[in-house]
Amino acid sequence: MIAAAPSASRPRMFGRRPTGPSVAWSWADEQLRTARNYWVATASRSGGPHTRPFWGCWTAPNFEFSTGSRTIANVSANPQVSIHLESGEDVVILEGAARVVLEPARLQRFVLTYNAKYSTRLEVRGREVGDDTHGTGGVVVVRAEVVYGWQASVETATRWDLPRST
Repeated sequence: MIAAAPSASRPRMFGRRPTGPSVAWSWADEQLRTARNYWVATASRSGGPHTRPFWGCWTAPNFEFSTGSRTIANVSANPQVSIHLESGEDVVILEGAARVVLEPARLQRFVLTYNAKYSTRLEVRGREVGDDTHGTGGVVVVRAEVVYGWQASVETATRWDLPRST
């Protein structure tokens, strides 16, 4: 967890800085925690884009989700990831570095958090997680480096730089 709100600034949007009020970090944090669906964008070793919706869990400063082999391969080749919530008006975007989770304790924490959020019955299966209905997949953790957010208008756009060590 982040002890204090990350430092906020105004990003350049469409060639200029927004003039409206900044958005509070608490709003962005809440959006990330309570969203049901997240769009995750990765790139392959050759730079080919791959974007898919996922269910996942935000525990600042980390976002974790379970996925199949293509996303795992992309993250292994190119760890830079972008995650976007569904809304195009109340926008939250996070960018950061991803890695595949292999530690049993970390996988178990993910399963507990995920099951509580989505009322599912995932379990740790070796170095992956899964259930009898959907099969298994790896878990990816994205360490957020920067988060962008705005409400209704880019004039409220705010950028938060997350601390590198927590």
